Amino acid sequence: RVLPVVAPRLRWARQIRFRQSPVLAHSRLHWYRAQTRTYRFTARILAPAVLKLFARVTVDGLDNVPLNGPVILAANHRDNLDPYLLLNFVPRLVHTAARPDGFGTGGLCGVWRRLGAFPADAWGMRYALTLLKEGGVVAVFPQATISANIGQASGFVGLLALYSGVPVVPIAICGTESVHMRWPFVWRARVSV
Repeated sequence: RVLPVVAPRLRWARQIRFRQSPVLAHSRLHWYRAQTRTYRFTARILAPAVLKLFARVTVDGLDNVPLNGPVILAANHRDNLDPYLLLNFVPRLVHTAARPDGFGTGGLCGVWRRLGAFPADAWGMRYALTLLKEGGVVAVFPQATISANIGQASGFVGLLALYSGVPVVPIAICGTESVHMRWPFVWRARVSV
């Protein structure tokens, strides 16, 4: 008798993460090319606070990211925390390629778009090329999903680099998979970028 009560809640939670229809007209949505309040709050306040509580982060080679002009950031993707690390540490507005099924789902889609995310599909490729033509920063996770195996990389970064002629800055992120929200300040995971 509990199942009818739990099942609608689970369906609602699933609808937040995944859209119902497989096709979404991305051109009908509003895409944020400038920094939003959500981006500034997340990059400058929320991400640093969470990192300070639960991780010891070391960043090396940040000077390899150009301060102006178009650039592609290619990072491995071991945890959901990875894009927020890039938003926090890169001193420019970073537009991140994200999984396409997360767009068009209401709350999650709205937050992701305000954070500068765009879908990693054919429409997203054209959008990323436009961002790069305007001198922006595009971050791509070649694995396309959270995985410790970097050998399963997609060709998204290569195609962007080929069609745009923009330099690619490789980024290695280690340790984010061991960040757990249990004991703030007591046990902090070591994360290196």
